[in-house]
Amino acid sequence: MATVYFFNGTQSGTADGSYADPYDLSSLATQESASSSGDIFIFKDGTYSLSADQTFSGGAGISYQAESDRGVIFDANSNHFVFGVSDGTGATVDFSLSGFDFIDFINGSSHAFFIQMDLTNTVTFNRCRIENQTGTNSTGLIGKDASAEHMNVVFNETVFIIKLTGTTTKIFRDRNGGSTANASVSLINSTVYFEGGTNGIIAERTGTTVIKNTILYDGGSGSTTLGSPPSLTESHNCYFNIGESADSANNIIVDDPQFVDSANGDLRLRPTSPCIGAGTAS
Repeated sequence: MATVYFFNGTQSGTADGSYADPYDLSSLATQESASSSGDIFIFKDGTYSLSADQTFSGGAGISYQAESDRGVIFDANSNHFVFGVSDGTGATVDFSLSGFDFIDFINGSSHAFFIQMDLTNTVTFNRCRIENQTGTNSTGLIGKDASAEHMNVVFNETVFIIKLTGTTTKIFRDRNGGSTANASVSLINSTVYFEGGTNGIIAERTGTTVIKNTILYDGGSGSTTLGSPPSLTESHNCYFNIGESADSANNIIVDDPQFVDSANGDLRLRPTSPCIGAGTAS
C-alpha cells in the first residue's frame, strides 16, 4: 500500500509523488494504472482548475482523499467528471473519495450527465460537496449512460447544491433503466438543496434507492418530487417543499430544516432546526 500526493500546479521533472515533490493532475491516470489495492491518493489543498473532462478510474482500488475537508476544489470550468472508466466497460473495483468539492460543471454534447458513472462496482463519496453553479439540463445531473454499466454509488455526509434552469431535471438517472435497472443510489446523512428549475426529480429509474438521515429541499418552485424508483427504502429524513407528506412509520418529517443561509450556500442547521436529533445511528 502506497501513499501518493498530488497538487494544483506543474510538477518538476523528477516528481516522485511525495509530499515535498507531488505529482500534478495530468499524472493522475498514469498513477492510477500503476496503483495497487489500498493505495491512498492525497490531494494537497487548493483549487484544481480543469481544462478538460476529468476521470477518476479507481485504479486497483484507490482511496482518494483531500488533504483537509473542503480544502480541495475541483473546478470543472464547464467540463465534466467521470467516475469509472469511460470506455463502456466500467470500473471493476470499489473505490472512495473523501473531503472534495466538485463545482462549476454544465452539460454538453459529449455527455448525457454532468457527473457520469461508468461502474460495475461501487464508488463512495464521503464528506464531499457537489455544486453546479451554472447550466441547464433536462437529462440528468448524475447517472449512467450505457446499459452494460452500473451506477452503484453511495453519498455519505455529502452536500448537493443543484442550480439548474431547465425543466424536468433529474438529479440521479439511469438512462437505460426501468424495473430491472442495474443502478443503485444511496443518500446517507446528506443534504440535497435544489435551486431553480421546475418538475425536478430526485431519482428516476434507479434500480435501488436508499435515502436515510437526509434532507431533501426544493428552494425553487416546489415542484421537485422523489420520482418513482422501483425499489425505495427511506427512513429518518426531512423532505421540504417536494410534495411529500409526513410519515411517522418511516420517521419522515416535512418541516423547514432551517438552514443558516441557504441563499449563500450555507446549509448548516440552526440550533432550532427540527432535523437536529431526528436521525438514527443504526
